[in-house]
Amino acid sequence: MKERVFAESNKLQLPQFGNLSGEGQFVFVLPDAARATGGDERARFREEQRRLDEERARLDVERRRFEAERERTQTPVAALPPPADPPRGRLLYELDLNQPPPGGNVAKGNRSVDQVSFVGRAVEFKVSNWAVVQVPGEFDDFVAEARATPVRGDGYFALQFHLGSGPYQAIRLLPVRGTLLVTLAAAGPHQIEDERQLSGSVIRIPVVRHGEEVVLTAIVRGEEIVVYTEGVEAARVRDRSATRGALEFAVGTLREAVRSISRA
Repeated sequence: MKERVFAESNKLQLPQFGNLSGEGQFVFVLPDAARATGGDERARFREEQRRLDEERARLDVERRRFEAERERTQTPVAALPPPADPPRGRLLYELDLNQPPPGGNVAKGNRSVDQVSFVGRAVEFKVSNWAVVQVPGEFDDFVAEARATPVRGDGYFALQFHLGSGPYQAIRLLPVRGTLLVTLAAAGPHQIEDERQLSGSVIRIPVVRHGEEVVLTAIVRGEEIVVYTEGVEAARVRDRSATRGALEFAVGTLREAVRSISRA
């Protein structure tokens, strides 16, 4: 093999090896310089490992000292109370679901098409325009709650209050679109789009699908109006344009071509 490699490489390669006998075990020994270099590397590694261990121990001591100081100086923070229903006072009026309210009023935008039915378990509204149920009396400060279920169509529920000869406030909930509006409305016929938004912008709320119930609550004290949906505050505005007047629940459509059916 040695002579063949030497000849075929044109005398450029001359293998240097010796013949070994045994069962095929080979031992390779590094030169003295290589062994010395490997020893230095191992020594440096052990030194680096020792330094890192010391740094880790120092940081652990600092961490324990910091946690002890924080526990000593930190003031406990009271846990937030769980969500609760809006505050209420004595019940003054509850709508009779079997008959129109005595001394109140039921009005419809289109008398030949719009329907309001008192069916015992609910008041059913079927409207192509709008319909309202107004409770008797006038109110300034109050808490009003309405439970409504959209059945078909795309419309709105509204609590309208402080109604009189001038502007009034309205809380309009568009359940299928998941939006809420707090507006100042002009007395008499008008477009909803022309109402002034007291909330500044459209408020997003969870979408209420057909067949699902939503609870709308309004708390009015002086010029402050606070709106809750499902017991969660959704809007808080101030307006002194009207502070006393009638209260009504309304159902309507945003376009007369759309038919809306709801139960309240």
